[in-house]
Amino acid sequence: MKLSEDVMNWAVRLMPPGRQGWAEAMRQEFAAVAEVDRLEFAFGCLWAAMRERIDAVQMIVAVGRWGVGLVTLVYAGLHLFGAAWVTSVLLGGPDHYHDLLIAHGHLKAAADLQASRPWLLLYLVPMGVGNLLAAVFLVWWRPNLFMAGCAVVAMTTAASMAGPLVTGHLHNGTLYGWQFVPLFMLVGAAALLAWVASRKSKKPVAT
Repeated sequence: MKLSEDVMNWAVRLMPPGRQGWAEAMRQEFAAVAEVDRLEFAFGCLWAAMRERIDAVQMIVAVGRWGVGLVTLVYAGLHLFGAAWVTSVLLGGPDHYHDLLIAHGHLKAAADLQASRPWLLLYLVPMGVGNLLAAVFLVWWRPNLFMAGCAVVAMTTAASMAGPLVTGHLHNGTLYGWQFVPLFMLVGAAALLAWVASRKSKKPVAT
């Protein structure tokens, strides 16, 4: 098989699935090209296929980052909304759950709940800010700043678990420990998207 035919076959195989119709049109046009011009035409098709492949991968990575980033942004919003509500309670705003405990005679539980509000605020604020940073810098890909946001979330989760675990309140510790699950999923998704972007963008050049 001639070199020009090999190059043409590489171009067709490299073309993204959604552009295979164009690839087959290239192959048919290749057959009609004069023998002396076939190699140049084949390399032109290969270059076009490489550009299409790179564009397709970049689109997949962009959609992936936006998707994961938006989910993380919603997660951050929930924490920040909770922080705003706890702040309003600490400043004298209504606390219906506390009032309900009082109404049913659970005075100790109500007192414990009130005492826990400042600690809850210290948990919610860094969780919200950390997830917000992770979401923003995942979409606007800045690896160091993204990992800084993830580190804030990880340290906050670890710190929130330390007290209950040390004092023997293991159940309370697990209430916060589950936050490591979405964090690991976030970091894993970011690593996978970064790997896909770097690996796929290099593959056409090597071909």
